[in-house]
Amino acid sequence: MFKRTLLALVLSTTSAFAGGDVDVSPIPPPVIYGPVQQRRMFVVPYDVPRGFMYVRTGPGINYELLGSIPAGEIVVSVGPCVPRIDGRDGPDFCLVAYGDTTGWVSRMGLMQVQQEGGRRVPY
Repeated sequence: MFKRTLLALVLSTTSAFAGGDVDVSPIPPPVIYGPVQQRRMFVVPYDVPRGFMYVRTGPGINYELLGSIPAGEIVVSVGPCVPRIDGRDGPDFCLVAYGDTTGWVSRMGLMQVQQEGGRRVPY
């Protein structure tokens, strides 16, 4: 029951990725770089720079862009958060699903949400 409710919530609160010059054509599934963790919900906070977070094909800024997630949107983790592998210091990247797209987002722009008494509460 909870999974169906969560899925309905996620599907009802998502919107299409930003269009424009961002290529959102299908790509092969991303490689999982470690053990899959329990699925978690994240929200993109309203105070993120630029008002959105980029979604990439891998865990680092050198990977291709898939699109963006606007501030206030909810995403679901579908894999681990792992150290970035682009040779830079900085926050981990998390494998998330948003709409029909799966990709990597910097952990810096994600706030974990926990279920508490039937309502979502940011950590």
